Amino acid sequence: MIGMMTMTFILFFAFVVNTGMLVNAKINLQNAADLAAYAGAATQARLLNQISYLNYDMRRQYKKFLFRYYVMGNLAQKPFPREGGSGPAKWSPAGGAVTYGVPVVCMVFNPKDNFCHLDKLPAIKSPPPNPFDPISKVLEESLKQIENIRQKSCETIGKTNTVTLNLWLWNTDPDLKELGNALGGLQSDPAAAQTIQGIIATIRSIANGLGLLPRELLLRERIRTLNEYVNAPGKTNVSLAQVNQMNSASGSSDPAFDERTIQAFLSAYYTLGNNTFASDSVFMDELTPETLLKLEDIKIRFDTYAIDLKAPTGEGDCIPTAQNDTIKSEFPIGVYKDSKALTYYAVRLKGKAKVMFSPFGDMELKAYSAAQPFGSRIGPKLTANDFVSSGRSFAGAQNSNLASAQELVNDLAGSIPNLPLKNGESTQTGSGWDNQSALNAFYMGLSANGDSLPESIDSGSLSKAYQTAMTANPYEASRYNIVNDLNVDPFVRNFDKENVLAFWAPIVSPKEMSSLDSKLLGLVDTLLGGQGASAQAIKDGLKKQLSTYITALKEGKGEVVGLSRESLNIARIEDPFKYSSGTTPGAAISVKGGYSENDPKKIKSSWNQVLDSQFQSLGRVGYSVKFVSFDSLTKNRMASDVEKTMWSNTISNMDDEAKEDLSAIQH
Repeated sequence: MIGMMTMTFILFFAFVVNTGMLVNAKINLQNAADLAAYAGAATQARLLNQISYLNYDMRRQYKKFLFRYYVMGNLAQKPFPREGGSGPAKWSPAGGAVTYGVPVVCMVFNPKDNFCHLDKLPAIKSPPPNPFDPISKVLEESLKQIENIRQKSCETIGKTNTVTLNLWLWNTDPDLKELGNALGGLQSDPAAAQTIQGIIATIRSIANGLGLLPRELLLRERIRTLNEYVNAPGKTNVSLAQVNQMNSASGSSDPAFDERTIQAFLSAYYTLGNNTFASDSVFMDELTPETLLKLEDIKIRFDTYAIDLKAPTGEGDCIPTAQNDTIKSEFPIGVYKDSKALTYYAVRLKGKAKVMFSPFGDMELKAYSAAQPFGSRIGPKLTANDFVSSGRSFAGAQNSNLASAQELVNDLAGSIPNLPLKNGESTQTGSGWDNQSALNAFYMGLSANGDSLPESIDSGSLSKAYQTAMTANPYEASRYNIVNDLNVDPFVRNFDKENVLAFWAPIVSPKEMSSLDSKLLGLVDTLLGGQGASAQAIKDGLKKQLSTYITALKEGKGEVVGLSRESLNIARIEDPFKYSSGTTPGAAISVKGGYSENDPKKIKSSWNQVLDSQFQSLGRVGYSVKFVSFDSLTKNRMASDVEKTMWSNTISNMDDEAKEDLSAIQH
């Protein structure tokens, strides 16, 4: 009897211990699964943030071009609002009857000779020759020589304008080492060589750096690579040995591609400890759909113009004629996130629990968990009309002397580049950059203190002006996720001592290095639209130029950003709110007239319902992470989503066991 009672007690004790150990193991495993889901979603959140930063940098690069085109290209015109103004900008050489109707690039390389004020450069007419007066003959020959010089001057002036505009749009030689070749045709006259060298030096100072289209294409390709990381296929039966292999020097050729899996598994594994589960029995399955992030391109095309001075018949008056540089192929200016593709991370974690008195040996347990990035944005969802002023072209210019206007009609996009700057603005006439107040505000960015302009514009002044033009505007504060260090964040600081943020964002994944050139050149066809011979010629030319820049990127010798050069794998973004270089590095950027926004409460507008009031007051930027229920994932909507938004990418790589389990999981 006593023996039976003893046996009963032992069995009861073993049952209690086993139950307790199993409950503890299950709790431990669920905690580990939760940490795996959170770590994976946190990796996704960081990638989404970096994509959003690059997306905003695409807009910043567009603003740099707008400053060049609207301000640098037109400040030599007499009506340019150097002293301020209001209302629509006046695109006119002297503010009289001659009106271009659109911005035109007209650069002055000799301050004492501003031909941009003239609606024509009159020919030098010789007096009727007197065969009996030798002095008259000498005068006639001298005037002819002067007229030849004037005609060559017209040619030089015109080519410098068109070359400058082309560089602003297409340049792939950031240091402009090959600029001399572009103007080489004008150096056939030895007497003009010194003038040409002076022009080359001036163009190098105002057109250095990548042109708009190459820069936007490369930024878009960095975004594409990060998008691939987010969409990395889910892995099954992930073990410690596999993760160690992924994380080793001889493992994956691009560890960033496997980072989500590595972070998730190791977060779970080291949470389990060494005593509860056998180390070789822990396996993780990623329950993710094929597409976790889908980005849509915003593409635009537009017209730009540069003044060319030409004599209609090769002699006579030099007439300022606007030559168009039309972007014949649509190119990406930004991206936005397709709301029908939900970014989330779900896992199943399995492990064999060590149960002391189990007659069946170690017992396999499993746990499920899911989390998702939330609270910020990649976008907004804009259209081409948010980046160009439609219905605007030189063809409508009120100047009968500009004979080429009608010739251009069939080759025009019918729009010019522009952006809204303040809330409530559009891109149409009188709004955004097409406004005297805005032009004056950004023009004053060339000054050291924002009030008085320097006697000469040097590279430091230009660098400062570019960063001023690229700062955040009120229109963008609630629409973009803008990286910043506007106040002391207890969690993270984004920018280094150069006020530059650098992070891993390869233009092409290291896994694709063997096909680097073909991948990058293929993106020209992928990202540039347009059909026909002229569009193909543009693509072919850009491919050839990109090849040279790709070589420089491989060597870490790309364009200077801050104080360092761009490389193939590392993206570098300047602080939109502080000068990283120029005349006042480290100083806060502010533009008069309300054209800049640096209020942290407006910029740090991501989800911020944290319990600590101190953190609430500081504000947050970027994506946070939260746990989500499998019920919401399988039913294609979040319980808190009042609009009942549906998405198409439900969990798709489940085996029969997972399907059966998830049908019963409500948490």
